[in-house]
Amino acid sequence: MQNPKSAFFSIESLFSHSHQNLCQSFCVDQSVLVLVPNPSDPHQLIRLNHVSFDFDCRINYGRIFCYDCRTVEAIQDRVLTNQVGAIQLLIGGCLRASKTDKLPLPGAPIELRIELDINNYLRRTSRIPSMSWARMMWTVASRADLVAFTGVYFSVLGGAYSSLGKTNSFFAHKAKTLALQQIRLAQWLKDPILECKCWLYYAEDLLQLGKFKRATEIIRRQTAYAEILNDGILLNMCQSVYAKKEMALLTRQVKTKKVNYM
Repeated sequence: MQNPKSAFFSIESLFSHSHQNLCQSFCVDQSVLVLVPNPSDPHQLIRLNHVSFDFDCRINYGRIFCYDCRTVEAIQDRVLTNQVGAIQLLIGGCLRASKTDKLPLPGAPIELRIELDINNYLRRTSRIPSMSWARMMWTVASRADLVAFTGVYFSVLGGAYSSLGKTNSFFAHKAKTLALQQIRLAQWLKDPILECKCWLYYAEDLLQLGKFKRATEIIRRQTAYAEILNDGILLNMCQSVYAKKEMALLTRQVKTKKVNYM
């Protein structure tokens, strides 16, 4: 079965029949070596396929310049998923760029170097197309940072209030209010998994306030959603809150019995 990633382009759709015959005349597994930039040091090239040449043999060299690291990653992915087709496309590209239908050394092995034009790449990435684009990107980045800070603030402060709410109902009400704000934030972000977690936090706060009926309904609904997603983390959170509910009910019954005996 053909890999969907390698099915976007084929040698038949990009090159002429003469190009196809020339590219297919090479034994790809033995005669073509592909070198790509090292991710930690783009000036250094590493082997992408396990091909070795004799020390004194003559070699055809091909160089492919990329202006974006994502292009290098795409070429690497194609070679790893469909080596024969990807290498034929690279050879055809080198021949088309050189405006010739033959190699300098017919029959000799080929060394393909995929190089990243670092200077032009850095220059283009640091260039601002327009001030309106810069303002838009600043707005997006600032909003993302604000949302991230707000989420952490609600989470930390809500956890502190929830812990204090075990002995003081005032802080339990505070924790409940923060949990509602977390739910609204998750709904604004359109993140259903985060919203499910926030509803469980809200259910814990309701348990501290003795509102077991409402908390039970929330736990039941969020457990059903977690089972649909088959999310292990959400299921564990639901089981934890359910266990807290059972413990709170048991504690309440024990306290009621003690008051009746007195």
